[in-house]
Amino acid sequence: NKNAEVMQFTLTFILGNREVVMR
Repeated sequence: NKNAEVMQFTLTFILGNREVVMR
């Protein structure tokens, strides 16, 4: 499912971005 793939990528990107902001 392409949609699920995009959603997982978006979530990973957001989590990674949040981690950078937390530092």
